[in-house]
Amino acid sequence: MHFWHGGRPPGGAPKPGPSIPLPKELSTEFRVLKPEALRFFREGGSLGLEVDGKIYENVKVVPLFPLSDDEGWISVIDEDGREIGIVERLRSLEPESQRALREELRKRYVVPRILKVRSCREHFGLVEWEVETDRGPRRFLTRNLRETAQRMGVRLMFSDVDGNRYDVPDLRALDPKSRALIERYS
Repeated sequence: MHFWHGGRPPGGAPKPGPSIPLPKELSTEFRVLKPEALRFFREGGSLGLEVDGKIYENVKVVPLFPLSDDEGWISVIDEDGREIGIVERLRSLEPESQRALREELRKRYVVPRILKVRSCREHFGLVEWEVETDRGPRRFLTRNLRETAQRMGVRLMFSDVDGNRYDVPDLRALDPKSRALIERYS
């Protein structure tokens, strides 16, 4: 039984390798980029960065704390895989740079937020979920959510059998039926 969750067409295979860009070499120094010296921009379909007059094309961005601080501590990596530096606060950038950086982060890190659980059924050790998310309806399977879910206070993050992540930012904000179904399987 296969469920298409909207992120990959039926029969499509995931790309091998890490889902986030990792630097090819580790930085020997911790470099926080000064917001007044930065300008992020879109060029074609990729993100560019100007730092003190030096242009970097095809930069990648990686939030260092995506769950606890998704708008801060963002690593910027050049096209050769070297870290340029870290943006400490996204909001400290000028508005056009904020827009370009947010767009890149949103494009790279799609994590649907669960708004409502329509149904849950257990089949042979798998749980079939039918949910409403901020990106539309989804159907997916999970294995042993009790072991794979990450709880951070009232927040719950978990992955389906295909490795797609889902976020419940505040369990208390869900309707009682949705909460009960999540509590039953997590």
